[in-house]
Amino acid sequence: MALSKEFILLNKTGLHARPAANLVKTLNDFKSTSIKFAYNGKVVDGKSFISLTSLGAEKNAKITVIVEGPQEQEAIKTIEEMINNKFGEAEE
Repeated sequence: MALSKEFILLNKTGLHARPAANLVKTLNDFKSTSIKFAYNGKVVDGKSFISLTSLGAEKNAKITVIVEGPQEQEAIKTIEEMINNKFGEAEE
């Protein structure tokens, strides 16, 4: 059964190039777990850089993450930590 959770993007650039690249690199470690991101009615593969950046999700955007597979708990926790830590971006 899939897990889904809503998040607010806290970093200043949203799912721009660097945060998306960091997410994809990390999420590709969850080989047997499907990870999708939904925003504004569009659902994309969370392991695809082009797909994530195509969402156009900016700061304060509410996104939904849907995970399904044997590592879904660990994956959702990892995503939550990355979002809460603003993808490691320094705030200016």
